[in-house]
Amino acid sequence: MIDLQNYNDKKEKGLVSLVKTDANPDNPDAVTYAIATKKFDPATGERLSDEVIGISKKEITDKIVDLQEELAEYQAFLAECEAL
Repeated sequence: MIDLQNYNDKKEKGLVSLVKTDANPDNPDAVTYAIATKKFDPATGERLSDEVIGISKKEITDKIVDLQEELAEYQAFLAECEAL
């Protein structure tokens, strides 16, 4: 799975772009995307080849479900702590 931690910051600076790479009208969950991130040599600042990562809509929705389940576990644990 990709790391979206700094995605919005990179997007605002023009360092990342998102494109739809495939669409299947018969299966909307089969849509895939490519995230291209600009890379630079840290020593020289010279532009390197972009890093391209593919991801599907299903992978994104699966990750959201996982995070919602993890959040629910933390909320239940916090409620138990506060009940003490």
